[in-house]
Amino acid sequence: MFQEGRAIDSPPFKLSITNHQKVMKNSPQKKFVAVIPFLAIFSFLLNSSFCFAWDGLDPKKNSAIEIESGNLVREGMIIDFFDSADGNYHTGKVLMMNYASHATELTIEDFTEKHKERFFLMNE
Repeated sequence: MFQEGRAIDSPPFKLSITNHQKVMKNSPQKKFVAVIPFLAIFSFLLNSSFCFAWDGLDPKKNSAIEIESGNLVREGMIIDFFDSADGNYHTGKVLMMNYASHATELTIEDFTEKHKERFFLMNE
């Protein structure tokens, strides 16, 4: 409470701040604030694995395939990928995804090669 003639930094005002600090020292909010940096680091490390390219193989051409980061690879989605056989980027539609042991099988309709259907084995 403010009383006339009393300065802001008078003992009752400081006392109320000190009591507030003692209450906050053991409060759940204070403990949660201490956890925030660890949650931020953990979420960054968890999401950073999605920032890398996805490597695989085209068994017919015996060439390396790389799907760049930023492509959502799901059935029906349009993706861009790099084919090392011709050294070019291609655009295609994911027709089918099949999860096999230690690899994912992708069937792609390659728009760059006259809508040719292609099969890739992608690393896990």
